[in-house]
Amino acid sequence: MNFAIYTISKNEAHNVEAFMKAAEGCPVYVLDTGSTDDTVALLEQHGAHVVQKTISPWRFDTARNEALALVPHDVDVCVSIDMDERLDPGWQDKLREQWSGNIGSYFYIAEWADEACTIPSVQSLRTRLHSRHDYEWHRRIHEVIRPLPGVEQVWCDTDIVVKHYQKGGEKNYAPLLEQMLAENPKDANSWLQLAAELHQKNDILKAVDAYKSYINLIQNDESEAIRYCRAIAWIELAQCFHKLGRYDEMIRAFLSATAAEPNCREAWTHFSHIAMQMGNAPLAYGSAMTAYNIKQPPYHAATEAACWGDLPKQIADHAFGILMKGDK
Repeated sequence: MNFAIYTISKNEAHNVEAFMKAAEGCPVYVLDTGSTDDTVALLEQHGAHVVQKTISPWRFDTARNEALALVPHDVDVCVSIDMDERLDPGWQDKLREQWSGNIGSYFYIAEWADEACTIPSVQSLRTRLHSRHDYEWHRRIHEVIRPLPGVEQVWCDTDIVVKHYQKGGEKNYAPLLEQMLAENPKDANSWLQLAAELHQKNDILKAVDAYKSYINLIQNDESEAIRYCRAIAWIELAQCFHKLGRYDEMIRAFLSATAAEPNCREAWTHFSHIAMQMGNAPLAYGSAMTAYNIKQPPYHAATEAACWGDLPKQIADHAFGILMKGDK
């Protein structure tokens, strides 16, 4: 089986050595979109095949499709990762042993709870393994891989782990998302992604509007994956209301999150945490124990590692202690 890694780059000199080391000697194909540092020279020194090209107007899907075009036609499986991501050791053996389809996923740690990047915070399955000739990238930003017309997808989930190590300032993707929404105001995913961007930048009032737009667009979709996404959006909306001091709306948003997907452990855990902050130990205990008794994480959704760890039990134990003291 032949496989290759492909990616895009721009001013990633600080990532080259670790990126290439994690490749474990696998062929690497890079489309550089305008580096002004030593990215290209360093990649070539480490054996990568690099082509430079300006993408204008900028689109992530165009750039990734140009990078994919660099991969030789005799490659069987393509691995798409970014320069600030690392494949865990042994990934090639896992791919050889486990690959059986034409589209596949790896386990992705997107964010960390500590500066040393040792405690996972946000994690999910990520679909970025695919056959060489059956797929293309789609969407100007937050791009996704999709099958070419007539291709039947055959899924393969692997045990490969990819870890994200972002350094430096956060990138501002809001303008690109706003362009997409100007073209298609009913693009629900773009509303959710814009809301997250605005929330991260503490533009809370605009984030509230964006989260509401997302929820309104998907409110009638009762598929399992969308229910979970709707619950997460309500959680984020509740946190926005908390920052604005709009506590009644915050509570209603948390209740909406639990109603959207009763098996969303994040919803019950965050609700229990807020209840403790408000001094409502009975509500905190009940919510935390509800979270603790949810044992099965969602299959195709990002999860918060803390919520799926010991945090619900810790909150429940704390709340129970307060309740017992109150009974004496």
